[in-house]
Amino acid sequence: MSLYYLADGNDRRGPFSADQLPSQGITAETLVWREGMPSWRPVGTLMQRYVTTLPDVHDIRIVSVRRRRFFGRWVIEVQTETASNAG
Repeated sequence: MSLYYLADGNDRRGPFSADQLPSQGITAETLVWREGMPSWRPVGTLMQRYVTTLPDVHDIRIVSVRRRRFFGRWVIEVQTETASNAG
């Protein structure tokens, strides 16, 4: 389980589990760090990797769908492939 630390100005708090973070009053700009991260980053930037632009819907095939918890909220991850990647 990853443990997160929060920074608000000179105030450092933690560790917190991902499920505990929402109750800490975080915003997209709140700085967060966990072991393995090279530096403190805004929480909002951690979520960017889950946002992608999809190609034309006619070229998409859904490979898998899964539901999981992320920062205390349920998210849906959809793995797709385009017609050019399909085997």
